[in-house]
Amino acid sequence: MSLQFKNFFHLLLVTISAGASADVLADSLVPAGMTFGTSWDARWHFSSHEGHCEMSRPIQDYGVARFVASAPHAVSFELQANKDLFAPSGVKVNQTAPAWHSNSPSSPLGQVLHIPGGGFIADGSLARSMFWALKDGDLVTMSGSSRFDRSKGVEIQLSSIGFGELVEDFLSCAATMVRVSWQQLSRTRVMFETNEHALSNDGRRHLDAIAQYLEHETGIKRLYVDGHADASGQERANHALSKRRARSVMDYLVSKGVNKERIVMRYHGERYPVADNADITGRAKNRRTTVRLEKDDSV
Repeated sequence: MSLQFKNFFHLLLVTISAGASADVLADSLVPAGMTFGTSWDARWHFSSHEGHCEMSRPIQDYGVARFVASAPHAVSFELQANKDLFAPSGVKVNQTAPAWHSNSPSSPLGQVLHIPGGGFIADGSLARSMFWALKDGDLVTMSGSSRFDRSKGVEIQLSSIGFGELVEDFLSCAATMVRVSWQQLSRTRVMFETNEHALSNDGRRHLDAIAQYLEHETGIKRLYVDGHADASGQERANHALSKRRARSVMDYLVSKGVNKERIVMRYHGERYPVADNADITGRAKNRRTTVRLEKDDSV
């Protein structure tokens, strides 16, 4: 039997199971549950636009699965669903050899985050493991309990058919996103309101992007966090305020998993303005903490 026919046969089984009732499945392919996969003619598709790289594939009768790379974020996996059959608990991810493989071995990869509405999100090492499993020609399955009957299971299968053909294009696009990320993140400014050191939502988003970048980029030797203030207050008070701003940024990065030993925190008060303190616009630009990333040239 040819590999192409075997692939077709496997996907045909998945398609049949996706449309079957739970009672039928209990007696056939998936005991006490339901499996969703891709139709025999569905393939992975690659697209790139406006700083966004994507490999996507439809999951018949359930939604769309996609791997995404976009600056300044690393590669992630998401499943956009049009229904929610999973119970609100952990959904296990496994790498599984195709059905025609000897003994069909399976190994756990982790758990995806199940979000209301039926979708899933995975990033970091789990997203990378899922990506490379598909590149190697294996299936990736996501399974959990049914929200309607906890004694029954629901499984989504991602087939690797056609995946390998697009990997080079996707990785090349993702590498471009990494370069864009470095340009955007190597010198980041986190802005503050007058006399404030609390992070804004926008500031947290900037720092989240840095933390995600550092999770995947091992060539960063050091982070310099420098707090600043405008000249609207007393010099001593401004110096203390710039310290609190730098501390807020450093503490947030550490809370997101950045190693504190890599961070050099400094604070300068009003000494190094980037704009004229004589007007409102200039003072707003001076109320900042900068984060500078330093690469390790030996990597």
